[in-house]
Formats: sequence, structure tokens, C-alpha cells
Amino acid sequence: MFKNQFQNKTILIAEDDPFSFMLLSEFLSITGAKILHAKNGIEAVKFAQKNPDIDLILMDIKLPLKDGIEATKDIRRFRENIPIIAQTANAMTSEVEEFRTSGINDFITKPYKQFDVLKKIQKFLIRNLQVIA
Repeated sequence: MFKNQFQNKTILIAEDDPFSFMLLSEFLSITGAKILHAKNGIEAVKFAQKNPDIDLILMDIKLPLKDGIEATKDIRRFRENIPIIAQTANAMTSEVEEFRTSGINDFITKPYKQFDVLKKIQKFLIRNLQVIA
């Protein structure tokens, strides 16, 4: 269903946990997307600045040096329309509201399921940009 669907897309995975990064990369391997990796929030912001070809960001919320919320706020100063999907262990109502106000478009929860992750990404790369309902 997702084979080569994101072939001309670039996705930045901002994730400090090697296992989570490898899992997400494996999920995306069938899609043909180019994958970039930032290991902390500061790197995520720099990648977004230096790579205008990035089509979507998967942003871990608990990043070192600068958390995902602050990194998103920084990225929104120069990339207003890039889809940013938060990665989080739990999405409580207060956390979802913080995502919304920081500029995060949607979220995925851990543990990841491949179909759910790819469907969420597809929503932004194939269809029109949407925000958290």
C-alpha cells in the first residue's frame, strides 16, 4: 500500500533514541523517502534551516539540548507550513494542547505501529496539510 509512495519526499526524523530511529527508518524504507536524522533539538532546527527540501518532520518531544516543543517553535519562525508530527509516549489532553500551540500538526504515540505511522505521514504528504482536530 505504501510502496514507493513517498519516493520524491524527504523526511527528517528528530530522534535521540537509536532504537526508535532505526524502527521509524525501517517503517519508511518501503516508501522510497529520503531520510535525514537529527539527534537533538538543536540539530533538528539546523537541518530544517539548511535543507529546504525537507517535506515533513517526525519530532520526538523529549529531545536533548532543546526539546521537540521548543525546536518546533524555532522551526515555525522560518518554515511555517512544513508538517511536523510529534512522537510521544503518551498524549494527554494538556500535552496535545501544548502541541497545537507550538505549531505541531499531529502526533503519533509509542509504541509505533507501521501502518499507523505511514498513514499519518501519508495524510500530510499526499493530501492537504491538516492540523490536530
